[in-house]
Amino acid sequence: MFAEMSVQQAVGCLLIAANAISAAHAGDLLPEARYADLLPESALRANSAQFGTANLASIEQSGNRNSLNLLQHGNAQVTSLSQSGLDNRIALRQAGMENEILASQSGLDNRASVDQRGERNRVELEQAGRSNEAAITQVGQANFTEVTQLGERGKVNLTVTGDHRVVRVTQW
Repeated sequence: MFAEMSVQQAVGCLLIAANAISAAHAGDLLPEARYADLLPESALRANSAQFGTANLASIEQSGNRNSLNLLQHGNAQVTSLSQSGLDNRIALRQAGMENEILASQSGLDNRASVDQRGERNRVELEQAGRSNEAAITQVGQANFTEVTQLGERGKVNLTVTGDHRVVRVTQW
C-alpha cells in the first residue's frame, strides 16, 4: 500500500517559491530519517531540490534499494518518475524553462542519468529488465529524446545538442 507523504515529510526535499513534489513510496521508507545511515539497507531513497518557480516533481517508488537524485533549476520544469524493483538508480537534472522528464525503471540493477538544459526539451526514458545503463545529455531548445531498454545489459550514451532534434533508441 502506498503511503502519501506531505512535502515536509519527503526525504531530502528543498522547495523554493511555488514548486511542488508529490511522492508515494511503498517499502521500507523512513520519512522522518534525515541521514542515509539511519535508513535500513532495503530503504528507498529520493533526494530532490527545486529552485525557481512552478516546478513539479511526481515520484512513485516501490521495491527495495531504489534511489533517485533530482535537481530542477529554472521555471516550469516537470519530472515524473516511477521506479520499482531492486537496486535501480537514477539521477535527473534540469535547468532552463519548460523542460520535461518522464522516466520509468523496473527490474534489477538499472542505472540512468539525464542532464537536460535549455527550453521546452523532453526526455522519455523506460528501463525494464536487468543491468541496463543510460546516460542522456540534451542541450538546446525543443528537443525530444526517447530511450527504451527492455532486456539485459543494454547501454546507451547519448548527447543531443542543438534545436528541434528528435532521437529514438530502442533496445531489447
